[in-house]
Amino acid sequence: MEKYLHEHPYIVRDWGLKIIEVICIDDQIDATNEALKTAFILTRKFSDLVLTLPPHTSLEANVEEKLKELAKKINLKIVLLSDDQAPFSLDFAENFNSTEDAVLRLKIAKISKKISREFAEITPFKSSALDLLQMTSNPAVSFSDLEEKIAHEPLLIARIMQIANSAYFIRRSKAQDLDQALAYIGIDGFRQVLVQLIFHNLATRYFSKQKNLLNHAEAVSYLAVKLAGRISEDTKLLAKIRVAGLLHDIGALALQYCFAEEFDKVCEIQNQSMITKVMAERKVFGLDHCEIGEKLCFGWGMPAYLLCCIKEHHIQPSGRFAEIIEPVVIANAFLNKEIGHLPDLDYLPLLEKYSLTESNAQTEVKNFLMTKWLEFKEAALDQID
Repeated sequence: MEKYLHEHPYIVRDWGLKIIEVICIDDQIDATNEALKTAFILTRKFSDLVLTLPPHTSLEANVEEKLKELAKKINLKIVLLSDDQAPFSLDFAENFNSTEDAVLRLKIAKISKKISREFAEITPFKSSALDLLQMTSNPAVSFSDLEEKIAHEPLLIARIMQIANSAYFIRRSKAQDLDQALAYIGIDGFRQVLVQLIFHNLATRYFSKQKNLLNHAEAVSYLAVKLAGRISEDTKLLAKIRVAGLLHDIGALALQYCFAEEFDKVCEIQNQSMITKVMAERKVFGLDHCEIGEKLCFGWGMPAYLLCCIKEHHIQPSGRFAEIIEPVVIANAFLNKEIGHLPDLDYLPLLEKYSLTESNAQTEVKNFLMTKWLEFKEAALDQID
């Protein structure tokens, strides 16, 4: 969020995220101008600088070498409306016609770079989990390929055996070995196991302090599955909905993990202005958790339905993967509006298809969601006790 620091004979504006702006005031700027001197001083503290030239301001020829020197010390962006304001080429720094565009470019680049760097070092995604997830996107992959790959992964094998012999896969005989278990759950089921393990590994090792967001993700997943279960008994579909619910806010978790102070500002703006989280995030970061989450999970090779859900869970779903995304959208909006008392999508028109009664459909489903939320909350409290 921008903050004016002082004004004479220039204006310095702090945009957060170590982005600083220097606005020139004088009509003519030469190499000795105080605005330039201040810009050099600011390179000691900030990583990105926007030098703004109002329409009445022009640069003198002797400023060229000074600006080139400045561009070597800091990521420099220059804002001006006309090329006539500079008697030399500004090709050593990116130019913009508005400060907002320059700051937005810097914020998006900075946030994307930091999140990619932070999560590139996370152990699960250097291990067999990511390799396996990418393998499952290959149509030619076989069970024997997977079995060979996970032969030395006892925890993963145990989880696959557990799911294959669960109530989800009703068989006359239980799976006796890994080959049979993989045949029971299929490639699609195997992929869901991987994604869930990755999420829980992240939650345990990296997001453990973000209890509110993790609890929200679990609650959305629980409610979405219960809601979809009213109209479908397709276990594969419900498994995908569960995973989609868990990961829908992975972008928010990443933003809070990497930019805790700025994320607090998002929550403050949302509560004070009563705007959606997406709108508040765009004010602070220049982009939102849906965009970040989609980019992050694309890099990890997550399935397409997850990318769509992460990107679209704050809008009314339509088209591809709608049967997976819609329950997540409803559960998310219900919790935000009815429990969090925060603005979100009007989810009520989406409820009718999930009703078991012909009249008062919206009320009936809303009451169902509230009942399931209370069940989830009570179960969570029992775990704490």
